[in-house]
Amino acid sequence: MRITEQMFQKFILQHIICRFDTLRRLISNNGRQFAGRNLKEWCEEYGIQQTFTSVEYPHSNGQAEVANQEILQIFRVRLDHIGGSWANELPGVLWAIRTTPKEGTGVTPFHLVYDGEAIIPVEVGVESNRVQHYSKDNAERRLLELDFVDEMRDKAVVLLMTYRQRMR
Repeated sequence: MRITEQMFQKFILQHIICRFDTLRRLISNNGRQFAGRNLKEWCEEYGIQQTFTSVEYPHSNGQAEVANQEILQIFRVRLDHIGGSWANELPGVLWAIRTTPKEGTGVTPFHLVYDGEAIIPVEVGVESNRVQHYSKDNAERRLLELDFVDEMRDKAVVLLMTYRQRMR
């Protein structure tokens, strides 16, 4: 399937801007769908700065490449079995990645960002402990816990460095 400039604009609008907020910067390669005049004008309308990576070294960002490979692997499994559009499957794939504990840190990416575990959609309708014990005071407690997010991230960095040394 060939991704066009219009498809890319629609994807960014529906799945990023409408869900989260306007981007400050869009980093991409120099592909036609990313470097066209229409996309440039569209980005200017939204105040999005376009930045392009080097064509000669597309694999220079190893961490992004590892994340992309993980996303592609999950896409292959899901789309081979159920079919459908990758754009429709992306939110579910990203949710799975963000809520799965990583071997290097021992915690989920969601936990590193929010210092807590996500409530999966099934738990909202089912009377689990987390749903039963929810109260309005949780918001205040959550704000207090945000003070410890940096400490949790530092701990994850130490665990990740230990993991990398074991791998070497």
